[in-house]
Amino acid sequence: MFWNRLDESFWTKYVPEKYYLRAELRLDLLHSEGVRPGYWPDLVDADVRVAQEVMDDASSEHDDTQHDANYNPDDDVDNQDDDDVQGGDSVPSAPKRRRTSISSHSDAPATQSTATSGTSSKRAHSGSLRRQSPLAQVDSGGLTVADTEVVEVPGPGISSWRHYGILMTFAPSSAHAVHQSAGCADYAPNKAGGIQPLKQRFVLADVQDFLATEPWTTMFENRVKRLVLHSYSALAPRARMALDKYIRFMEENASGFWHGGHWFAIDTSTQGGADMQRERKRQWDALARTVETKQLECVAEGDFWEAVYWSLPSKPCYWILMNPRSLNRQGNPYSLEEQLNILDRREPARVQWGTATSDEELVEHVPKSVSVSLLPEKPRRDNPASRTYD
Repeated sequence: MFWNRLDESFWTKYVPEKYYLRAELRLDLLHSEGVRPGYWPDLVDADVRVAQEVMDDASSEHDDTQHDANYNPDDDVDNQDDDDVQGGDSVPSAPKRRRTSISSHSDAPATQSTATSGTSSKRAHSGSLRRQSPLAQVDSGGLTVADTEVVEVPGPGISSWRHYGILMTFAPSSAHAVHQSAGCADYAPNKAGGIQPLKQRFVLADVQDFLATEPWTTMFENRVKRLVLHSYSALAPRARMALDKYIRFMEENASGFWHGGHWFAIDTSTQGGADMQRERKRQWDALARTVETKQLECVAEGDFWEAVYWSLPSKPCYWILMNPRSLNRQGNPYSLEEQLNILDRREPARVQWGTATSDEELVEHVPKSVSVSLLPEKPRRDNPASRTYD
């Protein structure tokens, strides 16, 4: 896939699409780490290959033990919150104090069998371990408080890891979204062993009090307010008015945008929790139906992109709440506000890049369809996105 040579292989049409999707995720991970896959050589003529196979048949009887034949995408546990969402669910960097972000690579403890028979179960177990991060190989009951303060970063080949002690995997595809939006969190709690422990950290009264502070209002006030790819003075008056209209749309729907970037697992066993989930889903569905149409109305050019103008992630971005036993510098459990600040600094896409520390970071995940480049530094200084909204 990396070398664009799939069309040379006649068997590709028989491969289920889900395997290509998983392969694309793997390639994205490798690309983010600067890893370049090995060159895909020219295919050998079929007659030559068959002849070679006949000659090598005897000597290759046990070669399967020298290759990783354990990967089976069907072994990956499907995960999805109980929420039925439409349209739109990263690699975190080092979090705040005591939270150690580690890179989990495929060198996790595993024993590769070299026997030629009677070892299928051992090899399957070994393959499973190689797909798990170090902490994912530890049962939840065996985790220490320090373990639950770690945000693991999945390395190549890793499909199961822990985030604050919660078992994680990549966000599943749905009928409405296969790929996550560029730069947005593409992980979710594992349905088999992550979603329920995460819901246990949900305290209805605390969440209700927190939402009463309207964090989406703060998100709108602290949004990106300068253009970095286009000159405001070069925009036609009609274009400026249309973009002002979209900013007004952002303000009116700030709650839906915020929830899309902070999708916490809700315990629906109480009426209050069920009502909260229902209202959140209503906001999400309504925004997912209208945001693309509104963007087309307000942005004439299809390739016009700026971090100033919000977009909805293809999949909701899960907010993994901390272990209540984790303490801040004052020796108290982290409040939801403190957790939110840590999360938004680590993953600026959740707040539409409002916490980005540089203009370069704003354009790090520009869609491939956008061909414009960052404006020179001086023109960017006084280049507002709007004269109406400061």
